[in-house]
Amino acid sequence: MDPTIEQRQRWTSLLTQIQHEILTWRKVGSELLNRRPGADRWCLYEIIDHLDKVNRSYFPQLAAIENGSGQVLRGPRLWWGKQLGKFILKSVQPDNPKRVKTFPVWVPNPDTFDESTFTSFVTSQQQMISGINGSGAAVRSNVKLTSPANKHIYYPAVLAFEIIVTHQLRHLRQGQDVLSSLANSAPSS
Repeated sequence: MDPTIEQRQRWTSLLTQIQHEILTWRKVGSELLNRRPGADRWCLYEIIDHLDKVNRSYFPQLAAIENGSGQVLRGPRLWWGKQLGKFILKSVQPDNPKRVKTFPVWVPNPDTFDESTFTSFVTSQQQMISGINGSGAAVRSNVKLTSPANKHIYYPAVLAFEIIVTHQLRHLRQGQDVLSSLANSAPSS
Protein backbone atom coordinates (compact mmCIF):
# COMPACT_ATOMS: atom_id res chain seq x y z
CA MET A 1 0.00 0.00 0.00
CA ASP A 2 1.12 3.56 -0.73
CA PRO A 3 2.39 5.01 2.59
CA THR A 4 1.49 8.54 1.51
CA ILE A 5 -2.22 7.73 1.41
CA GLU A 6 -2.41 7.62 5.19
CA GLN A 7 -0.41 10.87 5.47
CA ARG A 8 -2.61 12.67 2.97
CA GLN A 9 -5.75 11.39 4.69
CA ARG A 10 -4.47 12.73 8.00
CA TRP A 11 -3.70 16.15 6.49
CA THR A 12 -7.04 16.45 4.70
CA SER A 13 -8.92 15.26 7.77
CA LEU A 14 -7.21 17.93 9.89
CA LEU A 15 -7.91 20.63 7.27
CA THR A 16 -11.57 19.59 7.22
CA GLN A 17 -11.75 19.75 11.02
CA ILE A 18 -10.08 23.18 11.02
CA GLN A 19 -12.57 24.43 8.44
CA HIS A 20 -15.52 23.19 10.52
CA GLU A 21 -14.13 24.81 13.67
CA ILE A 22 -13.53 28.13 11.90
CA LEU A 23 -17.07 28.09 10.54
CA THR A 24 -18.36 27.91 14.14
CA TRP A 25 -16.82 31.35 14.69
CA ARG A 26 -19.74 32.80 12.71
CA LYS A 27 -21.91 32.54 15.81
CA VAL A 28 -20.19 35.50 17.49
CA GLY A 29 -21.41 37.89 14.79
CA SER A 30 -19.69 40.33 12.46
CA GLU A 31 -18.96 42.98 15.07
CA LEU A 32 -16.96 40.59 17.26
CA LEU A 33 -15.36 38.89 14.26
CA ASN A 34 -13.90 42.31 13.38
CA ARG A 35 -12.84 43.19 16.95
CA ARG A 36 -9.17 42.95 17.75
CA PRO A 37 -8.44 41.69 21.26
CA GLY A 38 -5.42 44.03 21.35
CA ALA A 39 -3.70 46.58 19.14
CA ASP A 40 -1.04 44.09 18.08
CA ARG A 41 -3.35 41.06 17.70
CA TRP A 42 -5.48 39.97 14.78
CA CYS A 43 -9.24 39.76 14.86
CA LEU A 44 -10.91 36.49 13.85
CA TYR A 45 -11.60 37.74 10.33
CA GLU A 46 -7.92 38.62 9.90
CA ILE A 47 -6.93 35.11 10.94
CA ILE A 48 -9.34 33.64 8.38
CA ASP A 49 -8.15 36.02 5.65
CA HIS A 50 -4.52 35.13 6.41
CA LEU A 51 -5.21 31.39 6.13
CA ASP A 52 -7.07 31.97 2.87
CA LYS A 53 -4.11 33.94 1.45
CA VAL A 54 -1.64 31.24 2.47
CA ASN A 55 -3.76 28.55 0.80
CA ARG A 56 -4.14 30.55 -2.40
CA SER A 57 -0.44 31.38 -2.59
CA TYR A 58 0.35 27.68 -3.07
CA PHE A 59 -2.20 27.04 -5.84
CA PRO A 60 0.15 27.69 -8.81
CA GLN A 61 2.57 25.11 -7.41
CA LEU A 62 -0.22 22.64 -6.69
CA ALA A 63 -1.32 23.01 -10.32
CA ALA A 64 2.27 22.28 -11.45
CA ILE A 65 2.31 19.17 -9.28
CA GLU A 66 -1.01 18.06 -10.73
CA ASN A 67 0.24 18.37 -14.31
CA GLY A 68 3.51 16.60 -13.44
CA SER A 69 5.87 19.53 -13.94
CA GLY A 70 7.16 19.77 -10.38
CA GLN A 71 10.93 19.67 -9.77
CA VAL A 72 12.19 16.62 -7.85
CA LEU A 73 14.71 17.30 -5.09
CA ARG A 74 17.77 15.06 -4.94
CA GLY A 75 21.10 14.92 -3.17
CA PRO A 76 22.25 18.06 -1.33
CA ARG A 77 19.20 20.06 -2.48
CA LEU A 78 16.91 17.45 -0.92
CA TRP A 79 18.94 17.50 2.30
CA TRP A 80 18.86 21.32 2.41
CA GLY A 81 15.14 21.46 1.60
CA LYS A 82 14.42 19.03 4.42
CA GLN A 83 16.47 21.16 6.84
CA LEU A 84 14.61 24.35 5.81
CA GLY A 85 11.27 22.57 6.06
CA LYS A 86 12.01 21.17 9.52
CA PHE A 87 13.09 24.61 10.73
CA ILE A 88 9.88 26.25 9.46
CA LEU A 89 7.74 23.40 10.80
CA LYS A 90 9.24 23.91 14.25
CA SER A 91 8.46 27.64 14.12
CA VAL A 92 4.76 27.13 13.28
CA GLN A 93 3.98 24.57 15.97
CA PRO A 94 0.78 25.51 17.83
CA ASP A 95 2.51 25.23 21.21
CA ASN A 96 5.41 27.49 20.18
CA PRO A 97 4.68 30.70 22.15
CA LYS A 98 7.04 32.82 20.06
CA ARG A 99 5.20 35.14 17.71
CA VAL A 100 6.34 35.09 14.11
CA LYS A 101 5.95 38.14 11.90
CA THR A 102 4.10 37.18 8.75
CA PHE A 103 5.48 37.89 5.30
CA PRO A 104 3.81 40.75 3.37
CA VAL A 105 2.22 38.39 0.84
CA TRP A 106 0.14 36.86 3.64
CA VAL A 107 -0.75 39.96 5.68
CA PRO A 108 -4.53 40.25 6.07
CA ASN A 109 -6.32 43.13 4.40
CA PRO A 110 -6.86 46.04 6.80
CA ASP A 111 -10.50 46.35 5.77
CA THR A 112 -13.57 45.42 7.73
CA PHE A 113 -14.56 41.91 6.79
CA ASP A 114 -17.91 40.26 6.18
CA GLU A 115 -19.43 36.84 5.49
CA SER A 116 -17.56 36.60 2.16
CA THR A 117 -14.38 36.04 4.20
CA PHE A 118 -15.76 32.66 5.29
CA THR A 119 -16.85 31.82 1.73
CA SER A 120 -13.44 32.62 0.29
CA PHE A 121 -11.69 30.58 2.99
CA VAL A 122 -13.93 27.53 2.48
CA THR A 123 -13.28 27.67 -1.27
CA SER A 124 -9.51 27.83 -0.81
CA GLN A 125 -9.58 25.19 1.93
CA GLN A 126 -11.43 22.77 -0.34
CA GLN A 127 -8.97 23.48 -3.14
CA MET A 128 -6.05 22.84 -0.77
CA ILE A 129 -7.63 19.55 0.31
CA SER A 130 -8.07 18.59 -3.33
CA GLY A 131 -4.46 19.53 -4.09
CA ILE A 132 -3.17 17.41 -1.23
CA ASN A 133 -5.36 14.49 -2.29
CA GLY A 134 -3.86 14.65 -5.78
CA SER A 135 -0.27 14.95 -4.61
CA GLY A 136 0.64 11.32 -3.98
CA ALA A 137 3.35 11.07 -6.64
CA ALA A 138 4.81 14.44 -5.62
CA VAL A 139 5.01 13.43 -1.97
CA ARG A 140 6.57 10.05 -2.82
CA SER A 141 9.21 11.53 -5.14
CA ASN A 142 10.17 14.61 -3.05
CA VAL A 143 8.86 17.23 -5.46
CA LYS A 144 9.95 20.70 -4.40
CA LEU A 145 7.57 23.39 -3.23
CA THR A 146 8.92 26.90 -2.85
CA SER A 147 7.70 29.28 -0.19
CA PRO A 148 5.42 31.84 -1.86
CA ALA A 149 6.93 34.38 0.54
CA ASN A 150 10.56 33.81 -0.44
CA LYS A 151 11.77 32.07 -3.62
CA HIS A 152 14.97 30.95 -1.86
CA ILE A 153 13.09 28.85 0.69
CA TYR A 154 12.01 25.44 -0.54
CA TYR A 155 11.14 22.06 0.90
CA PRO A 156 9.85 18.68 -0.26
CA ALA A 157 6.08 18.44 -0.72
CA VAL A 158 5.73 16.18 2.33
CA LEU A 159 7.13 18.94 4.56
CA ALA A 160 5.23 21.68 2.73
CA PHE A 161 1.90 20.01 3.50
CA GLU A 162 2.92 19.32 7.09
CA ILE A 163 3.82 23.03 7.43
CA ILE A 164 0.54 24.17 5.89
CA VAL A 165 -1.57 21.98 8.19
CA THR A 166 0.45 22.76 11.32
CA HIS A 167 0.33 26.48 10.51
CA GLN A 168 -3.45 26.28 10.31
CA LEU A 169 -3.59 24.47 13.65
CA ARG A 170 -1.49 27.29 15.14
CA HIS A 171 -3.94 29.90 13.87
CA LEU A 172 -6.92 27.84 14.99
CA ARG A 173 -5.48 27.98 18.51
CA GLN A 174 -4.90 31.73 18.06
CA GLY A 175 -8.55 32.13 17.07
CA GLN A 176 -9.69 30.12 20.08
CA ASP A 177 -7.60 32.44 22.28
CA VAL A 178 -9.23 35.47 20.62
CA LEU A 179 -12.68 33.99 21.26
CA SER A 180 -11.75 33.40 24.88
CA SER A 181 -10.48 36.96 25.34
CA LEU A 182 -13.62 38.36 23.72
CA ALA A 183 -15.79 36.26 26.04
CA ASN A 184 -13.78 37.42 29.07
CA SER A 185 -14.07 41.07 28.05
CA ALA A 186 -17.83 40.91 27.37
CA PRO A 187 -19.86 43.01 29.79
CA SER A 188 -21.66 40.88 32.33
CA SER A 189 -25.41 41.25 32.66
